[in-house]
Amino acid sequence: MPEPTVTRIHDATGSHIEPPLDPAWDDAAKLAWHAAVIAHDTGVTIQVHHHSNGRYGICIGDMNAGGQTIVGGHTYQSAWEFVGAVGIGAEAATRARGGQP
Repeated sequence: MPEPTVTRIHDATGSHIEPPLDPAWDDAAKLAWHAAVIAHDTGVTIQVHHHSNGRYGICIGDMNAGGQTIVGGHTYQSAWEFVGAVGIGAEAATRARGGQP
């Protein structure tokens, strides 16, 4: 599944992601968008793979940059939560090192 391109737009009231999540997208496209947002905001490479049995696999990291963790067998909901948890962990690690997410 191709990675969508997302951008965080900053304005006087805060920020938002473009394009926004479209409720009409299928679940695989929604998960790919969610992973792209987390990757954009944290710098962590995340890919979501939709399998024919309705399950999703998630690859974290870049194989060319030293390794990749692959976790599979997720339902749509558990994949969404897992990707979000990766983002929370990446932001916490960045703050612990004294940086900004």
